[in-house]
Amino acid sequence: MIRYLIERIVFSFYILMLLGVFVGLGSYFLFSRDLPQLPNDLRKINLSLATEIYSADGERIKVLGQRYPLPLEDISPNFTNAIIAAEDANFYQHKGLDHRALMRALYMNIRERKILQGGSTITQQLSKLLYKVFLNYEKLINSL
Repeated sequence: MIRYLIERIVFSFYILMLLGVFVGLGSYFLFSRDLPQLPNDLRKINLSLATEIYSADGERIKVLGQRYPLPLEDISPNFTNAIIAAEDANFYQHKGLDHRALMRALYMNIRERKILQGGSTITQQLSKLLYKVFLNYEKLINSL
């Protein structure tokens, strides 16, 4: 009787997992059409967009957030290593998703019933940033 019950629970678990995979894939294909597309060459992203503040008569008062891209050769390897150490210590051990960090963060956040930590990687942070940039760019283009 117990063996039958365990088999039913395991079977139900597998069915739910399979259903979850299909729902996830279906959702991805349904919503991925609306996602902004990255250019093939990321160097074509306009990083120099800044916020410009104008007076009522149209005179530019201030420019905020102006960016100046640097060639990689001009950035110290120590700076790069410091960023990687602070943001994603396992950067060289995973391929964009750190499953262990995600599970650790999920466990800690559920245990404490509040968000204490995140498990995102540098790759995920870059994806989120680029998504927001392109989403805002797309809204700007559509409003013109």
